[in-house]
Amino acid sequence: MTVKSTESHLSITNDPTRLRQVMINLLSNAIKFTDTGGITVEVSELPLERVRVTVQDTGIGIAPEDQTHIFREFWQVNQTTTRKQGGTGLGLAIVYALVKLMQGDIAVESELGQGTTFRIDLPRWVVSASVHE
Repeated sequence: MTVKSTESHLSITNDPTRLRQVMINLLSNAIKFTDTGGITVEVSELPLERVRVTVQDTGIGIAPEDQTHIFREFWQVNQTTTRKQGGTGLGLAIVYALVKLMQGDIAVESELGQGTTFRIDLPRWVVSASVHE
């Protein structure tokens, strides 16, 4: 696995527990579906105090018709009982929900047999909403 950063020092003040869970789920999927090749994680700065985290693999890829469903709970690309990879179908649904909670956006690009790229754009700082009486 390769980790790259386009910045010499880039800090993110967001929810570390949520961000850790997002990264664990994305990296677990990348490892699970990449038999040969590699996985790259890249962090870069975006305008307006935002950052992008990219997780790219050279794995089996996701068909275009399946990409619209991958963030649904309990949904897996291979729904058969003979599938090679295990799992509950919750990982990407959790990733999607956590990214939204951190006021971010997530996108996927993939091609069968060529791998998958997940891009997460997050604010560098999250300001908690306070309740005014």
